[in-house]
Amino acid sequence: MALDLRPYQNEALEAIRGGYKRGIRRPLVSLPTGTGKTVLFSAMASGALQRGNGVLVLAHRDELLSQAADKMHQFDERLDSLTVGLVKAESDQWDRPVVVASVQTLGREARLARVSRRFELVIVDEAHHAAADSYQRVLRGVGSFDEDGPLTLGVTATPQRADALSLETTFQEVVYHRDILSMIRAGYLCDLIGRQVKLAELDLSKARTRGGDFIDGEVGEMLEEAEAPRHGVRAWLKYAKGRRSIVFTPTIALAQEFAIEFHAQGVHAAMVSGKTPLEDRRRILRDFHSGKIEVVCNAAVLTEGFDEPEVSCIMIARPTKSQPLYVQMVGRGTRLYPGKSNCLVIDLVGATERLDLTTLPRLFGLADADEEWGSTTDALETQGVSELAGRRDGRLIREGVITSREVALFKAQKLQWIEVHEQREWLLQAGKDEVRVVRTQTGVSPRFAVDIVPPGGRRWRLQTNLDLGLAMGVAEDHARRTDGFSETLVSKDASWRGAPASAKQLEALRRWKVIPPEGITRGEASDLLAATVARRKAG
Repeated sequence: MALDLRPYQNEALEAIRGGYKRGIRRPLVSLPTGTGKTVLFSAMASGALQRGNGVLVLAHRDELLSQAADKMHQFDERLDSLTVGLVKAESDQWDRPVVVASVQTLGREARLARVSRRFELVIVDEAHHAAADSYQRVLRGVGSFDEDGPLTLGVTATPQRADALSLETTFQEVVYHRDILSMIRAGYLCDLIGRQVKLAELDLSKARTRGGDFIDGEVGEMLEEAEAPRHGVRAWLKYAKGRRSIVFTPTIALAQEFAIEFHAQGVHAAMVSGKTPLEDRRRILRDFHSGKIEVVCNAAVLTEGFDEPEVSCIMIARPTKSQPLYVQMVGRGTRLYPGKSNCLVIDLVGATERLDLTTLPRLFGLADADEEWGSTTDALETQGVSELAGRRDGRLIREGVITSREVALFKAQKLQWIEVHEQREWLLQAGKDEVRVVRTQTGVSPRFAVDIVPPGGRRWRLQTNLDLGLAMGVAEDHARRTDGFSETLVSKDASWRGAPASAKQLEALRRWKVIPPEGITRGEASDLLAATVARRKAG
């Protein structure tokens, strides 16, 4: 059984169909990271498969290929290993009804000749790369630019390119677009909290640019001289300790320095880059997923195609003028996860006065506080200069001046998930029903089911074999469609949650033999009571 689509995904499908009727054979759809671009094109692939039409999905990295194949199977069980073939270095399953292919591999002349004109639907994942020669060669080879060629859909979180190559030569029209802000406010992504940290010795006004952005090697050296790893780790320990975190840097050397500094402070950290062997990278990311590693420091490898919903802190140590790149970095932390209230963005390069530097507030138009978004910008702390005795690598160690301010951007409509069993089961109250997300399979790729528990009725299973992100999405979508659902009652930020627990709540907890903590709020009492009742009913 295929998953139900969210309203905006159905809107996107209608926009694609409407564009096709108007002669748009190469449409582009823009949805933020974490809002289901893969689910959208899986729906299209499923429909094409039922009609007996061939489907090609193009991507440029190993992780993207694997994720696409996995998500398609989660969407529709018919999109399985017998139906979906992989074309990449070690695999050549080009004759399957649905082909997920590496652009670099399929672009080889002999391989491209075999698949010419056999697809009715071509999907370009991370389509902002499509202007590159490698993509153009494949798209020409499969007939995408021919008058009677296949419907060629591009999907991306960022419909702009940093290198000034226009996507208009590939796609005819952006037929549907939703921005990250609207998705956060609608509750489909988690809230963002920005904290800017000023490095006194960093002056990016002197940094040169190439191709419209800073030269990585130059700004990497500048950040090293400004002791960015030392100050960044100090900021992380103060503001983000305990958060699963990703650090973005412009160079491998700087990523390595960050990892060393984290280790020196007793934090489990690792570094990955484009030069990290694939098996080592997979092992590091498995350990990151399991929690063995708290922080991954990376140079240009986790900006796309990396899906770890527990990430709740992004440290930006990579200055950029590119809004698409910044959106990609921040987007690694916006996925929903039970118990995750927001993602903290620590910006180490926001001190520059250059108007064209993209920082978190500017990304959302917040050069000044914006009352319409309910935003506040508060200066919280300024630390003075202190000089330490000692040197590191021949350089005098200075604490420097770190000015930190928190930027609370906006309020998301977050729903309150209640943990029933640690890391195994969560519930969401949906009108009269409860919606449960239950872990059904452990391991590197755990799987979850969505159950519905009606009052006094028999528990039944709505969906199974989903990753946690999809399971949460299915559960929340079902809750919102349920009769009696009230956003106010289940909102994480509802005003009633902060009031003192009522006498009735305290008495109910005592009846269940639970001693309520002193000063418990009404929201905490409600969650504790719901979790206790659920656990007792389950034995």
